[in-house]
Amino acid sequence: MGNKKRLVKKEMIKEMEVAIKAKKIAFFDHIFAYTTFSRASAYNNNLDKLDSLRELINKNKVSAKNYMINNWISQKSNATLQIAAFRLMSTPEEHKLLNQQYIDHTTDGDKLKGPEKIQIEVIGKNEVIEDGES
Repeated sequence: MGNKKRLVKKEMIKEMEVAIKAKKIAFFDHIFAYTTFSRASAYNNNLDKLDSLRELINKNKVSAKNYMINNWISQKSNATLQIAAFRLMSTPEEHKLLNQQYIDHTTDGDKLKGPEKIQIEVIGKNEVIEDGES
């Protein structure tokens, strides 16, 4: 049974590799429009964690970004649409460089600090305020 499962997994990997190369896939979830098996099957077999598939996808992203940059330089197409596409595929560093303003909403790797302890002391809890007193 284990050999059959390994064989099926190898076939799935091969099918994904062919789809990534032929269709120039840039996102893992887009592969399944071109495979005979579902996204769930791939995740169940941990195929999303394979470096070989990630490398193929990354190679397609780099090729697409280089193509867009060359178009920007030669001014052949709509730069606004290309920038949007580039942002979708960019690394965090590239994304920061594309933005004219960048605000870091994270802790920049530092651990989040919980609230400090607050001590509340109730003074005069047995006293009654009479009408007219404030």
